[in-house]
This record gives sequence, C-alpha cells and structure tokens, in this order.
Amino acid sequence: MPLKDPEAKRAYKRAWAIANRERTREASRLAGIRYCKRHPERMRERGRAFDALNREKRRAQRRTNYAANPEKHRARSAKYRADHPEEALKSSRAYHATHRQARLLYSLAYSITHREGRHANDRRRRARKRAATRNDLTAAQWQEIKDAFDNRCAYCHRKMKRLTQDHIEPLGPEGPHTLHNIVPACRSCNSKKGRKAPPCPVQPLLITIAAPKPLKKRKG
Repeated sequence: MPLKDPEAKRAYKRAWAIANRERTREASRLAGIRYCKRHPERMRERGRAFDALNREKRRAQRRTNYAANPEKHRARSAKYRADHPEEALKSSRAYHATHRQARLLYSLAYSITHREGRHANDRRRRARKRAATRNDLTAAQWQEIKDAFDNRCAYCHRKMKRLTQDHIEPLGPEGPHTLHNIVPACRSCNSKKGRKAPPCPVQPLLITIAAPKPLKKRKG
C-alpha cells in the first residue's frame, strides 16, 4: 500500500538508503556523471564559483595531491603542453607577467643551489642558438669529463678549479654539444683556440662497451 503521508515517505526513503548504502552511493555517482555530461558548462561555472569561495582550501588540496603523486602530475602537465602548445605558452607568459617578482626570486635561489645545473641549461641554450646537431650534455657528464682529465686543462695540462667546456669541433651544425666533442680547458687556452683546430692532439672521453667474448667450442 503506497504511503500518502509525506513525512512517512521521507522516513521510508531514509531507512531504505541506510539499509542499501552502497547501492545508493553507486546510483548517486552514476546520476552525477550523467548530469555532468548533460550540463558541462553549468558544472564548470559551479566549479569556478566553489574555487572562488574556497580558494585556500583548493590550493591546499592541490598541494597535497601533488606531493602524494608528483610523477602523475608531471606526466599530465607534459601531456597537456604537448597537446595544447599555444594555450600552455599563453598560460606560462601570463603567470610570469603576474608573478614577476616571485619568479625572479625563485630563479636566483635556484641559481645559487643548483649552480652546475643552471650552467648546463645555459650551455644547452647556446647550443640550440648555434643549431648544434646534438645537444645532450648533462651536468653529470661534464663532471665525468673533468674527473677523467683529473681537473686539468686538455691543452696546457694545468690543474684548475674552474674549467671551461671546449668543443673540439666548433659548436654548430657540425659540432655537437655532446660528451664525445667536449674537453676541459682553461679560459686562456679556450680563448686562444677559438673556433680553430685544437693546438695539440686531444682524446675526448669515450665510453666503450666491451664486446662479448666468443663462446668456446666444445671438444668432441
């Protein structure tokens, strides 16, 4: 027999929802998905309004989610930039324009704490401007080169704390910015050499893989 009293109907629905909690949640979730698909603009407006009223709460949630899943968020950001290069560029420029002071302070702090990484970025930028065919030298590889030469200049053999990167083949379309085309040099030798051939024979750092030994034939 159907219930006619509104209060009795509401009490019956509440009791049924409590007794079928999981079923009710799944039905609500599916109904919400269908509603979002039918009214995308309305849901975006609601989201913007909620973010405006709960700005700090949403920022805290984003920071927590990013800290828990950094790789996932980096991959998502990289995919968005690859799929929407123009929008990503506009967003980046707008952010830098409105947060200029904060970005300058961040760049300064990064330069102090990541000196070698910043130098490596500057050198790769210079290689891009020179249209180098390969541009993959890392800060770790540069350190490996200096260690292999015992922190000595490849030309005058003086041991120095500060060494510059000299490209055996001048940096450009024929001279890559890569491990096999760079030797350490002091500033004086690097300036004297310029874009000429090395003043003495030099051996760049070569990483070779030993060939597998041939299998011995069994006797008999």
